[in-house]
Amino acid sequence: MRLRALIVDDEPPARRKIRLFLEARGDIDFLGEAGDGVEAVERLLDLRPELVFLDIQMPRGGRVRCPARGLSAAQTDGDLYHRLRRLRHPRV
Repeated sequence: MRLRALIVDDEPPARRKIRLFLEARGDIDFLGEAGDGVEAVERLLDLRPELVFLDIQMPRGGRVRCPARGLSAAQTDGDLYHRLRRLRHPRV
């Protein structure tokens, strides 16, 4: 089974290095990139990756940085999805 991965980092050289690593492995499908926390939430909800390479200190990452701790406690994919939706739409 191939894993589907997303790269989240505000530095293009870092994203490129990780992307090249993933492409060389051959067993991971690279879904895309995000350059900040706001874009990361959008991509996570839209692409639903199984693996995320996440830079934890990024501009516009404030709303992602704190809840990210809670995301690791998500018990199911559905639980994770709903936590992310609350980041995008806090009233949901």
